[in-house]
Amino acid sequence: VSTDDITINVIPCEALDAGFSFDDIVCVGDCRTFTDTSSGDPISWLWDFAGAVDPPTSTEQNPTVCFDTPGIFNIQLTVTNAIGESSSTTNSITIFDSPIVNAATDTIIDLGGSASLIATASIPGGTYLWVPDDYLDCETCPVTSASPPQEIVYLVTYVDVNGCSGSDSIRV
Repeated sequence: VSTDDITINVIPCEALDAGFSFDDIVCVGDCRTFTDTSSGDPISWLWDFAGAVDPPTSTEQNPTVCFDTPGIFNIQLTVTNAIGESSSTTNSITIFDSPIVNAATDTIIDLGGSASLIATASIPGGTYLWVPDDYLDCETCPVTSASPPQEIVYLVTYVDVNGCSGSDSIRV
C-alpha cells in the first residue's frame, strides 16, 4: 500500500472574449492604432484588415496601420488563449477619400495691387483656411483678395464634412 499527496491550484478563469477599439474617423493616408480590449488572457492575436491596408493581416497585439484605399471594410480580430480556445469579433470601418484642393495659379501683381485667391475642393460642404492670414480680406473664404507688399506664398487647407483635409498653395 502506498499513498501520495498532490496539490491542485484552481485559478478562476475569465471567458475569452475578443474586442478592440479604434478611431472611426479615418481618411485615406491616415495611420491608426487598433487597440486590443480582449478579456480572458489571450496570448496571440490575428488581425484581418479585409484588404484595407498592406499587408492585410497582423499578429501584433496593437497594430498601427496606414490606409490607402477609401471604402467600408470589416476588420476582424481573432484571439487565442494558452489552452487553445479562440474568440473573434468584427467591426466595420469607413475610410473616407481625402479632398483634392486646387488654388488658382501663381500670380504677379503691381506693388499696391491685389490678387484674387480662389480655391476649389473636390468634396463640397467643408471649411477653408488660408495661412498666413497677412494681407487677406478673408482667411476662411474659398475666394478672397490679397494685397501683400512683397512676395508671399499662401497655403489653403480645406477640411471636408468627414474631417479629411487637403491643401494647395499659391504664390503672389
